[in-house]
Amino acid sequence: LLHLSDGRILAQIDGLLRFDGQRIMIDPVLDLQGGVDFSTGNIDFDGDVIIHRDIRDRFRVKATGDVTVEGLIDASHIDCGGELHARRGVAGRGEGTLDVDGDAHIGYLDQVKGHVGGDLHLTREMMHCTLSIGGDLISDFGAIIGGCASSVGNARVADLGSASETPTEVRLGAAATADRDAAGPFAPPSPQAAPTRTHRATPHAAAGTTP
Repeated sequence: LLHLSDGRILAQIDGLLRFDGQRIMIDPVLDLQGGVDFSTGNIDFDGDVIIHRDIRDRFRVKATGDVTVEGLIDASHIDCGGELHARRGVAGRGEGTLDVDGDAHIGYLDQVKGHVGGDLHLTREMMHCTLSIGGDLISDFGAIIGGCASSVGNARVADLGSASETPTEVRLGAAATADRDAAGPFAPPSPQAAPTRTHRATPHAAAGTTP
């Protein structure tokens, strides 16, 4: 903080203004002990955001830094300039979106659309999602069931598809890059794109790292 001669105090960094009874300070991290709902409204913060409970349906969280969510992300909208850490996962229900510039570490994804600029690390399954990924898709113990994932890098997953033969598509490398450039982050891959390294799943097919 910069103390001016006229008695004003000027913040030299962006962040959350705090007063502890004796000191005024700027905190570059927004730490919400609860969740994001009608009590907080939408979040738009210049810095990192930590949310200890759930993000409810149709709310928006936007941060220039990292976003960490300890609870569940419902059908909401996440716009993250850094990394996303969603330990429980995202229940998009066809309305939830992600726009993450960095890596994403997520428990599971269900009916979500969006873009991850870096690597996507999944603990469990990804179901009926439409995602473009700027790095690698990594889910060593999970499954990709339904939907379409386009990854510029490699894919390493435990299972592709399901016993019920749910249509599942994973597009890698050149095809994924063409899809991203032509259609944008939230659009599904174009059927006219070159079929380079396109993988359509058969029941219980396993995929290793693509060369």
